[in-house]
Amino acid sequence: MSAAQLLAEARDAGVMLVVRGKDRLGYSAPAGVLDRTGLRTRLLEHKAAVLSALNDPYTPMRLRLERIASSEGIDLSLIRNLPGDDVGACHGLTDETLTAYVRALRDSDLRRRGLVPADEIVIAVCRHCGPIWTHPQVAAVAPTVDGIPYVLGCPWCHVRDRSTIPHPSLPEIRP
Repeated sequence: MSAAQLLAEARDAGVMLVVRGKDRLGYSAPAGVLDRTGLRTRLLEHKAAVLSALNDPYTPMRLRLERIASSEGIDLSLIRNLPGDDVGACHGLTDETLTAYVRALRDSDLRRRGLVPADEIVIAVCRHCGPIWTHPQVAAVAPTVDGIPYVLGCPWCHVRDRSTIPHPSLPEIRP
């Protein structure tokens, strides 16, 4: 269990955690909740990581992003592995914008693994990648040649291992 998960569990249980001094963990909690849930034991087992997370200025935003990812069914490791500067750049953004960001992280992860995001269902041709799957709204505004949308660049252009790009077959063009 990660420190962020413990902090989220504590918050959900009504427990307020604070750093006291250099290495002491303080708390305010409803009567009996720490022992009844076993939270006290887990907090003590992971005390160093919890103290570190409480001292991390990005923890509140990371927890907010994790809540959004969880509600979207998105792998929480995508948020947990974000560099602090990326998390910090989210400060001041609305939940709607953060939701779009978390979905973009998921889609980028899928592409890195050679998988097509579920909403990319239209065949197009990228100048750099060749035939690709793209979102219908992208295809709708792209110029077409023989009914096939052509784009100058696409999200697949950023995939480092180009051999993982799933290339759809282009429809046969009849004169």
